[in-house]
Amino acid sequence: MKHTAGFDLRELEFLVIDEADRVLDNIQHDWLYHLENHLKQEDPVQHTAKVLNLFSLQKKRHPQKLLFSATLSQDPEKLQKLSLFQPKLFTSIVAENENLAETKISETFVGKYTTPNELTEQYIVCSLDIKPLILYKYIKMQNLTRTMVFTNSVSDAHRLCILLRKLFDNKLRIEELNSILDMKKRKQFIADFLKGTISIIICTDALARGIDIPDVQCVISYSSPKHLKTYIHRAGRTARAGSLGTAVTLLHDSQLGHFKGLLKQAEKNNVEEVVVPTEDLKPLAKRYEQALKQLKKSVLLKEEEDYNNIRRTKRAIQ
Repeated sequence: MKHTAGFDLRELEFLVIDEADRVLDNIQHDWLYHLENHLKQEDPVQHTAKVLNLFSLQKKRHPQKLLFSATLSQDPEKLQKLSLFQPKLFTSIVAENENLAETKISETFVGKYTTPNELTEQYIVCSLDIKPLILYKYIKMQNLTRTMVFTNSVSDAHRLCILLRKLFDNKLRIEELNSILDMKKRKQFIADFLKGTISIIICTDALARGIDIPDVQCVISYSSPKHLKTYIHRAGRTARAGSLGTAVTLLHDSQLGHFKGLLKQAEKNNVEEVVVPTEDLKPLAKRYEQALKQLKKSVLLKEEEDYNNIRRTKRAIQ
């Protein structure tokens, strides 16, 4: 916008902003900040010869802004930065069998989080020591493909990827999105995911941000979300464009109260608990033990590799 000769947005009519809440969170360092400044610029030649009157003021058009988001901020300071004029809110909160005229929308709804009717939401309560096994069993029970699994840290994603590969005996292709992957490799992962050659992608919220992965059938929060906005964004990866989808959250007992608090905040009362029979896990004990040994070996090798890299870097500096 700044350095392209002849670039002109004075005839811009519509500005469509997807994931508007994320734009708001980073607006000072975002393209929108620079776009707004560009829209305010005048042609210096026209400006010197312009006669300001009612006609010229009416002729100046501002682009209509269309914001789309699963989460809507109520923070007036954030909304002010978007320079909205007489904004209108459109939201999908009416069920198919409800009469629109009879539906009452309270003022407190603004800022609430909505999910599509096609989304099935579930949670599983389990102990930490068998959590990977519960995840494995659930994937097997549901015969899941095209599944995204979210963790709260890169190291958790890496460890879980190793464990699941071993538990599935490499019969399913399971990959992790990490910062080492270049954009070409990430695009290849997404293409393989769509073709069905990759069944499960494991990642963090940060690494998945900005990457559109279509046709996700199931989203699993292996690490429970700390904030409602995180939960909504994860769940929003599935059940898109009228397709069915499932969002599942794995919890241990101490997290259940917090999770139910998030659901209450979102006014959700249709999230069902799924029970995975623990007796079905006994035949997996030996394989799980082998997977843990492989994980420990892999972690030790990674630590040794990192240590050697640090030593080489120090020698190069000296």
